Amino acid sequence: MNRTFSFLRVMIIALVGLGFTSCDEDIVTGSGLRGLWQGEMYVSGEYGGATYLSSYTQIEFLGEGTNVTRGTGYWMDRYSRAPWDYFYSPFTYHVRDGVITITLLYDGEVYTISDYSLYGSSFVGYLNESDERFELTKVSDQGDWGGYQPGWYSPYDDYYARPESDFGSRSKKSVPTPVRRVWNKAAYERMEE
Repeated sequence: MNRTFSFLRVMIIALVGLGFTSCDEDIVTGSGLRGLWQGEMYVSGEYGGATYLSSYTQIEFLGEGTNVTRGTGYWMDRYSRAPWDYFYSPFTYHVRDGVITITLLYDGEVYTISDYSLYGSSFVGYLNESDERFELTKVSDQGDWGGYQPGWYSPYDDYYARPESDFGSRSKKSVPTPVRRVWNKAAYERMEE
């Protein structure tokens, strides 16, 4: 009987320890995420039967006060050969059980980052269970997002996804906007050719 209780006690301690370990890893990840990251996420925009590849992505994780496992941030895909200059959206995020979940506030899209590594100024991982690893570099502790509008922006306003009130008598839904896609690297490089 004594052996059974000892065995159960050891099992309970081990299970409790595993729960705290997962939580601790999420806290370490959340702390390491804060800042502005830049690199290739293999994102594209499709519009009018054509596909345009982003030239690079910037993501800033801001955190939420002392709670480092959740917060807000900004996501921007820059384009160099598209009819628009960028796609931009504020987002919310949380880190739970080793997965970073990002929800874009512009269109409600949800992205997950898994099997990642954060080391110094390097952030690598997989977006939406893609088979291609992204690589981001930390470029600063804080970005400047004051001059950007959510959505697709072009200096000619053709593709700029404006607020509902900017369309006058037309419905926002009647104005087409590009569709974002996440690619794997091989498909992305074929599109660049």
